[in-house]
Amino acid sequence: MTVCAVLFDVDGVLLDSAAARRKVWNTWSLARGLDPERVWQLTFGRRPEDTVKDAAIVSLLVV
Repeated sequence: MTVCAVLFDVDGVLLDSAAARRKVWNTWSLARGLDPERVWQLTFGRRPEDTVKDAAIVSLLVV
């Protein structure tokens, strides 16, 4: 078998990956004692490493 092309769907247009992404971020948030809803709001249009950084900052600001 010869592969002529590889198709990447990184924005969820071809395959709806929102439920899987949500589950991953919820698990990650809860494991760190963070509010999953608040972290989820930080994920849109961003790289995961930026979301993690900002979630850490937000968690320090919560009193």
